[in-house]
Amino acid sequence: TLAAAADVDEDVRYYDVTGETPAEIWRDMRARGPVGKDGGKYNATTPWNLRWRYPYAKSADGCATGPVTVQLSVVYNLPRWNRPPGASATVARQWDRYIEALEEHEQGHADFGRQTADEIERALDRVSKAGTDGYPPYNIERLPRTGTDPERLRITLAVAGFTREQMEITLEEN
Repeated sequence: TLAAAADVDEDVRYYDVTGETPAEIWRDMRARGPVGKDGGKYNATTPWNLRWRYPYAKSADGCATGPVTVQLSVVYNLPRWNRPPGASATVARQWDRYIEALEEHEQGHADFGRQTADEIERALDRVSKAGTDGYPPYNIERLPRTGTDPERLRITLAVAGFTREQMEITLEEN
């Protein structure tokens, strides 16, 4: 779960579909469904976006960081069936099972965003607790997603006078 500093904003947006049979409903979903980032049509999508804030300030004592905050925005784009009077109870039950499974599937996409937000928040929190004396100087870069690689953070340390072999870097939780 996300720490208290994280903010999660979830929004559900529906698009209406009609049809009396599963085939008619399916065709309507394919015609009206949301468009994914790849340009394809889908029955549902769940895009998420992360933003974070890592404030810092210089003082006579060195650099200090403010509270790290991470904001996750999730939008569920789901179909909503407008059941026509002629649709059977069997089709209604099939729809209920389908939409329940679809919502669970889309929740899995949102969970990826939650896990990523948690990882980013922990990493930034660790860096902020590493010390406020300003040494060693460091830089945090957000690297965009490329191909199949997820969005990542790169932390660069400036440690003049040391070779790589003379340094040991340990990543610890908390």
